[in-house]
Amino acid sequence: MTKKILLAFIAVLAVFGLASCETEPTLTEIVVSGIEDISVDNGATFNVLDGVTALGNDGVDYTDQITLVTTSSAVNTETGALDTLQAGVHFVRYEVRVGDIIAQYSRNITVKAPVAEEGELVVNGDMASGIGGWNDPAVVYVADGAAMTLSSEDGALKAEVTAGANFFTPRFGQMNIPFENGKTYEITFEAKSSVEKEIALQVGELLPAAPWYNDFLPSAENIFYRTITTEWATYSYKFTMTQDNDKGGILFGLGTVNGNAVNATMHFDNITIEESQPDPDSSGPIFSGVEETLTLTTEDTFNPRAGVTAVDVGAGDMTHAIVVEVYNANNERLAEIDMTTPGTYRIVYIVSDPYGNFSRAETLLTIVEPAALLFIDAEEFVDGT
Repeated sequence: MTKKILLAFIAVLAVFGLASCETEPTLTEIVVSGIEDISVDNGATFNVLDGVTALGNDGVDYTDQITLVTTSSAVNTETGALDTLQAGVHFVRYEVRVGDIIAQYSRNITVKAPVAEEGELVVNGDMASGIGGWNDPAVVYVADGAAMTLSSEDGALKAEVTAGANFFTPRFGQMNIPFENGKTYEITFEAKSSVEKEIALQVGELLPAAPWYNDFLPSAENIFYRTITTEWATYSYKFTMTQDNDKGGILFGLGTVNGNAVNATMHFDNITIEESQPDPDSSGPIFSGVEETLTLTTEDTFNPRAGVTAVDVGAGDMTHAIVVEVYNANNERLAEIDMTTPGTYRIVYIVSDPYGNFSRAETLLTIVEPAALLFIDAEEFVDGT
């Protein structure tokens, strides 16, 4: 009996001895999982901590010790919530610190740009998705001393603007609007400004190289101007698409307009584009290249049509329809200008569009002898050298 008790005691000591030889696992590494790069739909609910775990090689779960580091204002580093109304790539670093052991893992979370609702031409025109669709760096342009900060405030796009030297510095807008050739569209938007400010509105395609811009508007009216007041108001303009091009869009120029550089905090909302009917054309074509006065010598050649164009808002280029009339100092109509005879001529340009609207412009032409033949005094003349 005594022998059995002794053997049992020895066995117990052996168990305790073996146990005392085993050591606690030492933490040397923490692995963070569930942090693959991911794309998230605009407006979806997403938390950067969902599905993320941190496990040490000591078998301990350190998930509750994860901290977040980010440069993105869309990420709440306390809760992990991601503002998915801010389209773009958001960098997040996950950190776990246990004693001297530090684990750092990074990922990129891409929030997709919003897309146009079915039947809509504009993406996020009601600003329900923040400023998504309006902050594309390929469209937003800040230069020439300008500054602009875009943000979302009270369901509207907020633009804090310092005007640059040009009307398009700064600007924002939206490209890839599928305009159809031959259709007329009305662009409507609501806006207000901290101070009254005139803005410039364009329709066209931004290009990656010179000439940098493909204008969808006729040269007679390639910029629309609207004065934004301090109270919310609705503004609109129309244009007729004349190109096969679905890459263009609309631009809001907030810089120096018509010589006025106005700094302001502006708000925009409910930007829409709808098919419409052109307004009745009640204005004539607009001339370009017509000089009010012109002086030439008898040695010069002159074509009164050279460099003169006419463009109509409704009918487009009307240069081919320009009629030129020439009158002498006695108001007698001439068939042509006699460039060999000094004198004064009145050149009249007339053009009408298909809607019965006409425009008229005049140049007063004076023809003189060459300077080398002018008398210096009553007795002699020189060759001009």
